[in-house]
Amino acid sequence: MQANRPSRPALSTQAIWLFFAKVISASIMLGVPMLLARALDQTTYGLYRQATLLLSTGIVVLTFGYIFSAYYYFPLGPQRRLAAALNIVIFLGATGTLALVVFSAFPQIVRLLLGGSGLVQFAPLFGVIFFLQCVGYPLEHFAIADGQFKLSTTFIISIQLSRAALLYGVALFAPTLRNLLLATAAQALIQVVAFGWYVLAYFPGCWQLFDGRFFTEQFVYVFPMALTGLLYMVGMKIPSYVVAHQFTPAEFAIYSIGCFEIPFIGVVREALGSVMIPRISELKSRNQLAEIRRVTAAASSKLAMANCAFIGVFLAAGPDFIAFLFSNRYLASWPIFAINLAPWFLEITLVDPITRAFPEIQRRLLAMRTVLIVVSTAIMVYYGPRFGMIFIVTTHVVFGAVERIYVLRLAAVRLRFVASELTQWRVLPIATVSAAIAAFASRSARIAMGSQPVLVRLLVCGLVFAIVYPILLWVTKALTPTDKSILRRFVDPNSTVPGSIPEETEVSAQVG
Repeated sequence: MQANRPSRPALSTQAIWLFFAKVISASIMLGVPMLLARALDQTTYGLYRQATLLLSTGIVVLTFGYIFSAYYYFPLGPQRRLAAALNIVIFLGATGTLALVVFSAFPQIVRLLLGGSGLVQFAPLFGVIFFLQCVGYPLEHFAIADGQFKLSTTFIISIQLSRAALLYGVALFAPTLRNLLLATAAQALIQVVAFGWYVLAYFPGCWQLFDGRFFTEQFVYVFPMALTGLLYMVGMKIPSYVVAHQFTPAEFAIYSIGCFEIPFIGVVREALGSVMIPRISELKSRNQLAEIRRVTAAASSKLAMANCAFIGVFLAAGPDFIAFLFSNRYLASWPIFAINLAPWFLEITLVDPITRAFPEIQRRLLAMRTVLIVVSTAIMVYYGPRFGMIFIVTTHVVFGAVERIYVLRLAAVRLRFVASELTQWRVLPIATVSAAIAAFASRSARIAMGSQPVLVRLLVCGLVFAIVYPILLWVTKALTPTDKSILRRFVDPNSTVPGSIPEETEVSAQVG
């Protein structure tokens, strides 16, 4: 297989493959929370959300970002590719085994982490899930790092199909917490089997190439990035753990829905980030700082148009969205939901690939992040019971904004940003204002509809926004010729745009 590895496609092609894979995956899973919120009582649903919190946090801690070394080492030649793949499998297998032993031998660790006893009985099952998820975790990442974007798309969609089939089945026919966790374990086992086939087919003989020194080199390479990313994840999850400790499972259900990860809103960012990381690293190795600045501005412009659209439409129709997705029982989640939209605006500037490429930024960010996490956690723990869950989430968002501003300053200084290049960022304010106008129009339409059914109100709000927002972007010339071509082809697949910029030309000019 090594000799037949595909050449790497253009960055825009890579991002499009990943984007559509993530969109389809999110669409497949969209109905799961709708069913579970209605099938489970509020306390059980709160416990399920605590279980998913523990599992999502645990897999990030256990994998420790080691998988991302694949994006650096796979392109360095056949031997490095195979050896790096083996090291990742060994590392994740070891951490997964550790989790299995710890959760099986010390079930009270669940009470320590979540503050309640409702999930302690499932500790051994958590251990099994962690082990299986660690072993199968590299499946889509290996394919992406190897430049096999069609195959990675297949993996991403297939993983979500298997997960959705199991969870839909449980939600419809046997909605209990134990069955939901068993379904999660079954899906992880399916992924392990798929990953085993993939390694045998595309990484033959890798198990013969273990080198202790290279294993250490790979770990040292990923350690600062992994530690920074781990602290970021801890900072993101701490408010949920504070709420889990200080409030009941039923109240946690309200909070968790307010913190619901909106389908599609992170898709563009994830797709762009996956292809930007190796590109920024390549440009950095050639000391092309101006090109990095231009690439980052172009990618951030794409992200701004997407994120502002999501934020605008959800601000216009947020309560109806919650009522439609989770039922009226969870309308109390709306203020928390609205506050949690702010970070998506702050993260429009796509500087994470820059922090990965420049160790000096990582070190300073690591120090700053540590301080902010300690201070914000102390405030949330001390004042949370007095001022409630809205205070906790507001504190988290404010400290996150402080960190983001600090990161932007570090990146600007390191890349020698000059004021004359501000025009490259013109799309950000345009997208913000356009989304605000479109949101106002959508909200006005919502008010005019009065007491129409919630689905009708949502559809009308979305339709108004989908008409007004692109028109404003078009009129303000925020869209590039290729963006316009994509919009036209979306409406009419056979249409062409005279004089549109070929893909490779635009990628060279805007995305490096």
